[in-house]
Amino acid sequence: MTSQLQIKLVTKQSDYTVPESVLEVPENVSTKELNLLLNSLLKGDVGEDEFEEFDFLLLGELIRTPLSQHIEAKSSSLEQVHEIEYFIKYPAPTPENSLIHDDWISGVDTINKWILTGCYDATVHIWGTDGEHKLTIPGHTAPIKSVAWLKCAVISVDVALAEWGGGTTLLAFYESISIAYTLGNKGGVTDGLYWSMVQ
Repeated sequence: MTSQLQIKLVTKQSDYTVPESVLEVPENVSTKELNLLLNSLLKGDVGEDEFEEFDFLLLGELIRTPLSQHIEAKSSSLEQVHEIEYFIKYPAPTPENSLIHDDWISGVDTINKWILTGCYDATVHIWGTDGEHKLTIPGHTAPIKSVAWLKCAVISVDVALAEWGGGTTLLAFYESISIAYTLGNKGGVTDGLYWSMVQ
């Protein structure tokens, strides 16, 4: 015979409240069965087209195993009344656009209509917000850990760049060469991508 657990279902979503009474459920109840129970409390007999799917939070963690396993894993007592918070389950986001890389992306920064990415394959990429790949910057010998657009002026040990006309500059250092990529005004052209090598 399966043991029973005592639970109380609570929510912060006022459209989905049920009376806060203590309920008894089998100790091996799953989130699927909790969903059926909750929907029947909210709507009575529930047709499939009216079914709402919920997530359940107990002891600071989403329930993903049978209830008794979840409680035991959190070192809590099966004898007490457990307050389970529930909320509408939303589907995982689906990407609308994707910027394909050869390896893991470890850094991202954006400015205006430009996206800068750094990868574990030791490359930096510049993209337009429309998803068009503009430039790959190779040359690093280790994975990129972080990337950033820098504004106006950059100073390094071996190179100083000063006032790039208010444009935005990415300065990439490798070996003894520094490459500056500037987005902004140059020769009357706005929002172009320009680069120059300085030593």
